[in-house]
Amino acid sequence: MQPKACGDEWNTWMKPSVGVGEWDTWIKPRVGGDEWDTWMQPKACGDEWNTWMKPRVGGGGKTVTLAVSVTLNTFEPITSTVVAKVVCRKPVPVITGGSEVEVGVGSGQIIIDGSRTFDPENAEVTYKWECLQGPASSSEEPANNCISHLPSESINITFPTDREKSKANLTFDAARFSAGRKYKFILTATSVKGGTTFNDTISIMYTAVDGNMPLVEILTTKRKFRSDVVIIIEARLRSSVQVVTEWSFVEDTGYDTKNITAVGKQTISPGRVTNTYISQLEISKDTLSAGAKYKVKLRVSHVSNSSIFIETCTEIAVYEDITGCTINARDYAEYDMTAIEFLGCATDSEGYPLTYTLQLSSQILATTSDTILKIPGPPLKDRTLTNATFTVIVRNSVGQVKTFESQEVKVTKKSKEVAALAAESLIAEAESTGDIVAALTHLNNKITSLQTTEMKDVKKALTFIKDIRENQLSPMNASKFHLCNF
Repeated sequence: MQPKACGDEWNTWMKPSVGVGEWDTWIKPRVGGDEWDTWMQPKACGDEWNTWMKPRVGGGGKTVTLAVSVTLNTFEPITSTVVAKVVCRKPVPVITGGSEVEVGVGSGQIIIDGSRTFDPENAEVTYKWECLQGPASSSEEPANNCISHLPSESINITFPTDREKSKANLTFDAARFSAGRKYKFILTATSVKGGTTFNDTISIMYTAVDGNMPLVEILTTKRKFRSDVVIIIEARLRSSVQVVTEWSFVEDTGYDTKNITAVGKQTISPGRVTNTYISQLEISKDTLSAGAKYKVKLRVSHVSNSSIFIETCTEIAVYEDITGCTINARDYAEYDMTAIEFLGCATDSEGYPLTYTLQLSSQILATTSDTILKIPGPPLKDRTLTNATFTVIVRNSVGQVKTFESQEVKVTKKSKEVAALAAESLIAEAESTGDIVAALTHLNNKITSLQTTEMKDVKKALTFIKDIRENQLSPMNASKFHLCNF
């Protein structure tokens, strides 16, 4: 890195290892002053680069603009900008063990695990545990402070104690519980970023019963899944006797159901700690219905006489798929403006926004979150063809991907000379507006139109189209940036 002449801006450059070295790329702030730190580090393979950017601006919603410039031999610099919002997010409290647990007052040590709590920007997290109690038979939420029934503790002492409240894991003897009561433990996670405090809460409910029945904790904290991947639900059991487990889907109002043997397999194995077991349900991909909700029950029984110790349930929700997309394309002439419409695409409520990547003959033309895309008509790679079909890859924010095709459209071709002039005009326009990806894409189209290997400088430009897109520095990917100062 080296400072520019004004002293408060920085240039950082890298060269792609394409064997030519004609490209310089630099990143600098456009907000004025010393407001960006930029680090660049090669990946293990040596020919790719990772770039991290951390704003030094305040952490509460300031907008900054990142400029990326590319210079190729005889060309003037082409600059593209990305507008990024500096926003900090709340920490994410996580309790391992499910949301409802039944426990015997003679079960011994209880560990409520909050250690998977994290902050999205890696800020330091502090913990605060609270406990409220009430009758197990009541439909009302517990509202009274938790009173310990452990004989070794003082009468009417509340818990968790001050010493216990601030730890990631809350550890205590189950004898603190009173049978027939329910206990709601609330974890508040807090982080401070840019002078602003952020916090969020999560809770778990324990119902106390007599005896020392096995303690069951659902370890899988995720509750919503994609249907196109393997789903694994895991539980940890602590028992002084050997047990067996059985998973099943529960028929209940508002829930779908499945034959458990038809969709997955289940296992139980000894845990790392004495008298513990790990029970696992593995559900095969593409066996649960998109958008459906299921209730899964784990039954724990004595290994010899099959008497049931305990049953506990957890919920599995499945994301809606990407559906209903219609791609509307029109007949067009090469390099003349045409419009592609993405109509009717829908997905899960947590899957928005959708992004659309338009391709023709495997060449990426553009990526957008808009439902109407206006582009110069792309030339046909195979100059003997007169028709084309566009492919659109639709992605949602939870990682689902679906591909759709347009109807076949007629393409009016231009001569090589006319096509080259049209491409050069589009390149100049993209340069003037600072859209580097568009400029490089038009260079690619120019090569396609001319069908020549002699345009050495222009062909080298193509190596950077992939790099720019992978580094998500296109204006259409500005929403990918999420920056926080603390």
